[in-house]
Amino acid sequence: MQDDALHVKSTEIGRIQECRGSNMTQCIRLSMKACNAKKIIVTKTVRSTMESIRHLLSTYSNCPSKVNVVHLVRDPRAMLKSRQFGRKTSQLITEADALCKRMYKDVLIQIQIKKYFPDSIHRLRYEDLAEHPQKIIKNIYRHLQMDYTKNIDSFIAHSTTNKYTKERQFGTQRRDSNATAYAWKKTIEYDLVKSVDTACHSLYKELGYLPIQSEKDLRDLSLVHREKKSSNFN
Repeated sequence: MQDDALHVKSTEIGRIQECRGSNMTQCIRLSMKACNAKKIIVTKTVRSTMESIRHLLSTYSNCPSKVNVVHLVRDPRAMLKSRQFGRKTSQLITEADALCKRMYKDVLIQIQIKKYFPDSIHRLRYEDLAEHPQKIIKNIYRHLQMDYTKNIDSFIAHSTTNKYTKERQFGTQRRDSNATAYAWKKTIEYDLVKSVDTACHSLYKELGYLPIQSEKDLRDLSLVHREKKSSNFN
């Protein structure tokens, strides 16, 4: 596993950490050198748009197998709760409509892209990944024609099944990923949930999320509020 990927304890990452805050040009060169030495490069891009992904895949249309995109989506109620940070619920209610429209637009564009690049773009719900991390990651490895070793399986199990979270410079290790995926249900206000459910009606139909009927259902952590939907990785 250590030969196949960069990780937080690797020599390459150690060198990059040492140069941060001093010479960013040198940091970038070190990063490029480390990444270019690997057969497969993975990039997590936060809040990218499907318009930009369409442009990316069109650029590589002559060799589509070189680029694979996982469109990771999450319950918008959880997304808004994660953005609260002391802000008033009324502000988040105002943002709910814009978030739902943006997500819905991306979903529709992703469907269009899928028609032209069926093997290059795949949608994945965060909650499905959190519930079945080993199964889904194994299927992603299979799709990329990579070996899913026992070491990798053990690492995934260790990183997602215990009650532990640790922040690192190059990522976050979260244990008990399924509990993390639904932690928002404990504290989100029901008024915000109702507003999101109304604003995201069309989005829910595409992604398989379900409205929450009562505050009692909201606080019940055994209820997951999503339909079973198949994807390439489930």
